[in-house]
Amino acid sequence: MDLDDFDKPSQVAARPSRFVPRSSKAKPKPKSEPVVKQEPPKPVPEPEPEKPGLKPKPEELDALLAEKKEEEGTDGAPKNEDSNGGLKMETDEEPKDDDPMEEDDVEDAVVREIDVFFNPHIDDNSLLYVLQYPLRPWWRPYELENRCEEVRLKPATSEMEIDLSLNLDPKNYDEDCGNRLKMTKQTLYTTWKPTRTTGTGYAVGVLMGDKLHLNPIDKVVQLRPSLEHLKSGSSRRKNSVTGDAEVKVKLEESRQETSSGPSKKQTKRMESSTEKKTEDEESWVPLQYHSSESDFSAKYLRRMVGQESSPIQFTMSPYDYVNSLCPRTCKGSSRRFLLSLPLEERIKKLLVEEPVARRFSDLKKYFAPDHTGEELLDVLQKHAQLLLDSGLWVPKTLLLYPSKDMKDRDHVARQTARNYVLNLFRKNTVISNSQLNLPQNHKNHVYESMKILAVSRPSSQDWKLKEKSDKSFKELYPDIFKSQEQNWERMEEKLANAFKAHTDRGVKNACMTSKPGKSLNSDKGTTKSASDVQIGGRTMSDETRAALPEAIKEVLQEHKVCNFRLICEGLRRLAVRKSSLPKVDPKTKRVIDAAYGVDAPQHELQKVICQVAADIHGLYVLKSSPEHSEHDRLRKVVIDLLCTKGPDAKLKRGEVFEAAKIALERDINTNEYNKVMNDFCVFKGSAWILKSGDGGPN
Repeated sequence: MDLDDFDKPSQVAARPSRFVPRSSKAKPKPKSEPVVKQEPPKPVPEPEPEKPGLKPKPEELDALLAEKKEEEGTDGAPKNEDSNGGLKMETDEEPKDDDPMEEDDVEDAVVREIDVFFNPHIDDNSLLYVLQYPLRPWWRPYELENRCEEVRLKPATSEMEIDLSLNLDPKNYDEDCGNRLKMTKQTLYTTWKPTRTTGTGYAVGVLMGDKLHLNPIDKVVQLRPSLEHLKSGSSRRKNSVTGDAEVKVKLEESRQETSSGPSKKQTKRMESSTEKKTEDEESWVPLQYHSSESDFSAKYLRRMVGQESSPIQFTMSPYDYVNSLCPRTCKGSSRRFLLSLPLEERIKKLLVEEPVARRFSDLKKYFAPDHTGEELLDVLQKHAQLLLDSGLWVPKTLLLYPSKDMKDRDHVARQTARNYVLNLFRKNTVISNSQLNLPQNHKNHVYESMKILAVSRPSSQDWKLKEKSDKSFKELYPDIFKSQEQNWERMEEKLANAFKAHTDRGVKNACMTSKPGKSLNSDKGTTKSASDVQIGGRTMSDETRAALPEAIKEVLQEHKVCNFRLICEGLRRLAVRKSSLPKVDPKTKRVIDAAYGVDAPQHELQKVICQVAADIHGLYVLKSSPEHSEHDRLRKVVIDLLCTKGPDAKLKRGEVFEAAKIALERDINTNEYNKVMNDFCVFKGSAWILKSGDGGPN
C-alpha cells in the first residue's frame, strides 16, 4: 500500500454487486461515453522534494490518514480499499505481455529502487494474522464491517470463530427453514488447526513511496461456514476464562494417578489424550472487530511502519541471494556467464556441465544468438554427436571421458558403456530394458548415462529420451546428417570389436571351466578332447538344441522382428552379456551353449527358430507375446494376414477387424488392436507394415 497516494485526488471505485452470475471471470461494465465539457485546467501543485532520512514521522502519517478520510466522505467506500476492507497494494496499471526469453538478451534497465525495511513485530502484545476465505469468491465479500457480531480465538491452537448476522434478504433466505433450525447467526470457523510453529515464512508489506516495510505474519487461518445448526441437539460450548484453571487441576490429578510408572506406550497414549483434552477445553478468548476505517486500525497501521533504521548485515552475495529466491534447475554456469565466453569455449563448457540431449534450434537461439548456424555446426561437429533418429545433439564421449586414462579399466568401461547407449539412441528414441542387459562391469556405467539422457518408464519396461525429437534437422542440413551417419558406422565397428574380444574371452573361459576330456559339442555323451572339436557345420549338440529356444525368445523379445542374421548376432551378444556372470549360474551355461547353435547348419537352426517364432517371408516374429499373452489369438490372425499378402504386405484397420471377427467370433476393441499391431508392425502412410527386422530404425 502506498500512503503517498493519499495526497492525490482519487476516484471512488464502484462497489461490486453482491451476487455476480457464475462465470470464470466477472464481466467488466461497459465504459460510458465521455461528456464533452471543457473546464479550465486546475493548477497542479508541484510535489515537495522528499526530505532526507529514512525515519517516517507519526505526525505525517496521521495527517495523511485524516486527509484521506475527508476525501472519502461518510457514504462512499474507501477509495484505496478492496471489497474486503483491506487497503489496496500498489500495482502497475497496464501489465506487459513480454516474452522473458526474448528480453533476456538485453540488459534490464533499473526503473525504480525500493529500500526494504524489516519490522520484527508490531508490539510485544500483538500478533499478525491473515484470514483466508477459500469458499468465498473475491467479488462476494462477507461484509464484516456491517455483519460481524463477535470474534473468538484460542491462542494456543490459533483456532478462530467469527459470528455474522444473518442476511434476511427474502431472495436468499428461507425464513421457515431458519426458524425450524433455530438459526440466529452464521458462524465462520477454522476447519483445521494451524501449525504451532512460530512464524509462517510470509510477510505483509506497507509501501510508502520508495520504502517497503515488511512485517512477518504469525499465523494464517482459513475460515469456512460452520454447519453446526444442521446437527440436532448440538451446541458449540464456549468456555469461560476459568476453564484454564480447571484444565491445570485435571492435568495435575492425572500426573498423580500415573506416578506408578506406566510403560512408554501407555505414557505416549495418555499424553496424546491429555493434549487433545486440553485443546478441547481451552477457553475461547473474545475479541472485538474494528473496521479498517477506524482510528484503532489506523494506529496499528502506523505501527507496521518501522520507526528505526539500521542496516541488515547480509552474509550472502547478491548473486547467491537471487539464486536462493529463484534457484536454477541445472547446476551448470548461468546463461549470462556462458554468453560472455567465445563460441567454442562456450559450447564446450555447456556440453561438459550439462551433458543432455539438445535441439539445434535451442542451441542457436539461446547460446549462439550472435553467430550463424554454420559457425555453430562447426563447433558441434568437433565436440558433439548427432543422434540420427531424433535429430538431437549430445556431447562426445571423449569430451566427457578423455583418453588420458585409458590404462584404467573402469575408465574404458565407462567410455564403452556410454557409446553403447548413444548407439542405441541413434537408432531409436526408446530403448527396452532387455537391451541393457550387459556385463556387470558395464551395467552400472550404462544406467549412469541413461539417467542423464532418458527417463525410465516401468509400465512399459523401457527408457525414453527426455528431449523431444527434432525431425527438421535432417531436412535443413542433409550434408551434416550424412557425415554424422558415417561417423556412427565407424563407431559401431569399434563397439563390435570391443564386444567381440569380450565374447572370445567369455567363451574361452567357459571352455576352460568345463570338465576335462568333455566337448561342449559332444553328441549323446560322446567323449572327445577339446582339440578334436570341429564347430563349423557340425550338427548341434543336445545341450545346444535344448538351450536355443529360450535364448531365441530373448533375442526376439528385444528386437520384436528379426531376420536370420540378426538372430545369429543376437545369440552372440547374449553370450557376451552373460559371460561375465558367475560360471556356477546354470543360465549362463545355457546361454553359452545356445551361442554354439550359430555354427550349426542353417536348416537346423531355422528349425529350432520356427518352434517359437513365425516365419513371415524370411522375418521372424514370436508366436506368443511375453507381455500380452492374452492377445495371442489376435496376434495369430495378424500374422496369417501378413503371410497371405506377400513380402510387401500392407494391412488396413478394417480388414484386421473383419478377419478378427471371423476367427475369434467377436468384435475386438481398439486397445487390444493397438497392442498387437504396435508390437511388430509400424504405421506408414495409411496402412500397417511389418518392421524391417534388421535391427535398424523402422
